[in-house]
Amino acid sequence: MMKKSISKVLYLLVIAAMVLVSSVCLAIDPRYNIDGTTEEPIVTDHVTGLQWQQNTTVGSVDWKDALAYCEALSYGGSDNWRLPDVTELISIVDETRAEAPAINPVYFPGFDDEGGHWTSTTSRKNGTSAYVVYFDEQDSTIGRGGVSSVSKTWEALVLCVRGNE
Repeated sequence: MMKKSISKVLYLLVIAAMVLVSSVCLAIDPRYNIDGTTEEPIVTDHVTGLQWQQNTTVGSVDWKDALAYCEALSYGGSDNWRLPDVTELISIVDETRAEAPAINPVYFPGFDDEGGHWTSTTSRKNGTSAYVVYFDEQDSTIGRGGVSSVSKTWEALVLCVRGNE
């Protein structure tokens, strides 16, 4: 009887270890790696060739201020940052995540999923609006990874990018 109990315990331990290893492996994404300094880490996306600011120091701002923030940004030893276009920002949405934010938390820790993130893309229908991408569901009628056009005077979050210029 004792051997059966030990066998069950060992079996459960092996299963638990496999689940733990699987979950860690799922969080590590070979698509990304982190470069730069500890204070100013840069997320490199090997699929698109883009580099993303991992930590932003600005809160919600209007579109004009978002553009100015990225253009003036000196981060990770570089000063060629810009506001991403709508296609670029959508490229880092992770729709496989069951919970918001819809972005890889290993490479974008502490990502603020409340509200939209500005893109540099002006709305095709209205020149006074620009597109935002939502990494949550709260403010989007489209869902996580949704895109909306909002007034450029509205305030949204900012994530700067560089590369592919």
